[in-house]
Amino acid sequence: MLSEDAFWVLSVFILSILLSCFAFFAYELREKRKSQLQLIQYKRRTAREGIVDFGVSREEADQVTRLHTLQTLDAVKRHQLSVEKVVRSFCMRCRWAAVKTQCLTNELFLEAILEAKSLDAHLQETGQTKGPLQGLTFSVKDNVDVKGSDSTMGLVCRCFRPAEQDAVIVAVLRSAGAIVTCKTNVPTTLLTPYETVNPIFGETKNPWKINRVCGGSSGGAAVLARLYGANFHVGTDIGGSLRAPAHFCGVCSLKPTCGRIPCRGEASIRPGQTGIESTIGFISGDVNTLALVLKTLSESRWWNHQLYRGLSPPLVFDEELYHSSEMLRIGIVHYDGWIRPHPSIERALVQVSKRLKESGHRVMDWTLPVDQWEIVAIFSSIMTSDNMEMIRRAISGIDPSTLSASLLSRYGEWDSLKLSSFLLGNRTNSNSQHHAQVKDQFISDMLLLSSVPRVLRKVLAFVLRLLGSTKAAHVLQTFGCCQQVIQLERVVARQRALREQFVDSMSRDRLDAVIMPTAAIPAGRCGISGFRVLGAFSYCFLSNVLNLPAGVVPVTLVNEEEGKQAWLEPCNDLLERQVQDCVVQDNPEESCAGLPIGLQVISYPWKEESCLRVMREIEKLVEFSDEPAILADFLKVNSDGSTSQEHNIVIMDERFPLRSH
Repeated sequence: MLSEDAFWVLSVFILSILLSCFAFFAYELREKRKSQLQLIQYKRRTAREGIVDFGVSREEADQVTRLHTLQTLDAVKRHQLSVEKVVRSFCMRCRWAAVKTQCLTNELFLEAILEAKSLDAHLQETGQTKGPLQGLTFSVKDNVDVKGSDSTMGLVCRCFRPAEQDAVIVAVLRSAGAIVTCKTNVPTTLLTPYETVNPIFGETKNPWKINRVCGGSSGGAAVLARLYGANFHVGTDIGGSLRAPAHFCGVCSLKPTCGRIPCRGEASIRPGQTGIESTIGFISGDVNTLALVLKTLSESRWWNHQLYRGLSPPLVFDEELYHSSEMLRIGIVHYDGWIRPHPSIERALVQVSKRLKESGHRVMDWTLPVDQWEIVAIFSSIMTSDNMEMIRRAISGIDPSTLSASLLSRYGEWDSLKLSSFLLGNRTNSNSQHHAQVKDQFISDMLLLSSVPRVLRKVLAFVLRLLGSTKAAHVLQTFGCCQQVIQLERVVARQRALREQFVDSMSRDRLDAVIMPTAAIPAGRCGISGFRVLGAFSYCFLSNVLNLPAGVVPVTLVNEEEGKQAWLEPCNDLLERQVQDCVVQDNPEESCAGLPIGLQVISYPWKEESCLRVMREIEKLVEFSDEPAILADFLKVNSDGSTSQEHNIVIMDERFPLRSH
């Protein structure tokens, strides 16, 4: 037996050890957090390039960036406008847009200006342009590789890992004469169509209303398009990532059939996912620019066939179909059976239907031949088939791209430290220091739900059904339900059957295309978890699940009355309440009135030209020309009569010199 004095000495000793351990771990946590914040701050600083004078006035830049694409191309060919002036003008716009909305992740201005000078010299010497896109600028979504720049996907563990070469899409566009000027912001892991926010570059604001989201995951591209930041923008789409932000920001977008544009050089949070794959597409201010880009990419002469042989189908752009003047047969889908669209979207559908009929086109109300509840179930099942394991690893510091390394090298050449790091999700390996990062609300909600045991999720779904929340129960029941190969195969088999069913139904009714809402809502409020309102994007999920080409064209703005209206009545379902609450605001100054509404056009697989043709017809009939008020700030004059300039000088780090191509 210990004496009383010995007992107290031992207790104090043990307590001091425990307190020391606690203090040590608290210090370690604080230091890691501090290290992460320092890394993020440094990444933000090095994303900016130190240009003070862009070499053009604000008035000149405004005129040049507002030119139509065809006008710019013609002016460059006629030597009326230099490529360098075009690039400098757009770079000035990009810097201004980034200050206002946080839409960029990397500025590539210095390289762009050098490339523009080279193109001007080539035109001066030969009298010929390098390609059909000479004189046009484009931005690239953060997850698409540009040589010498990071593709972070909003993940700290992917900072300062510059790509060794351009993605195929970037290389082909450059060979055709286009110049990349910047990379655009994305949400963490790219998985939400609702918002664009990550801990590295912050939240991208909607240019129409600063308290509204811009959509995702190509949100930065859509904002830049609306603010005339480039002629066109390269993005990706796996669940509305091109179309949702285009709808929220009032611009055009095209999601081609998966496989028409090669995806080599595109970073993904789940590179091994099957069933629903990411598709590279485009955003622009008008439909003709989208058609021009797709046409150029369909011409084999701009491809380096030794490098890119067999990466995409040899489809030639169907000029005759796109420019056809024949009357169209179009189906209008007012409601998909999942969530009824906002009144402003209903009005837009009626307006477009009426104008198409007045132009002589055959328009009919059309009911979806597939059950949208089943589409939502398939989308949820496939997208969560790993039970969020890849997201969990990425947040903890494991780069998702390591999954694509060969299995032989992983188990044959890796040492035990690397293998344990991969299997255990360790933060360090022999090559680099991984950085875990704070989870945003969207990621937190997904990880929280994935941590609930499957059996308990079924019980919760049953309870929700008893309470009348059938849609919320449906999503909960399908979340992470395909964690076995046989389950995933059944879902994919059903997915293929539904695709055939949809296409057969369109063929029977001899439809050229289907027009439907892009989402059930206009742009929602900031600060809402994107995961809780995913159901509003069921209209987007349809073309991803069925792998159909789809585009968005802006039509109208939400009016004052619609901005106040609560349209989902009665609102018993938990999911419906979340959707309605993200839009409706009691304060009239913060209502959704004045936000843009875009409609979605869906066509047959590999018939992007048909989709674009219908989009062009809608664009011509509605003549949408509204602009966000923020655009007036670009030309604001200071009290001394001079135009305002942002003289943000950033010293470039010597480890990241000017990159050559």
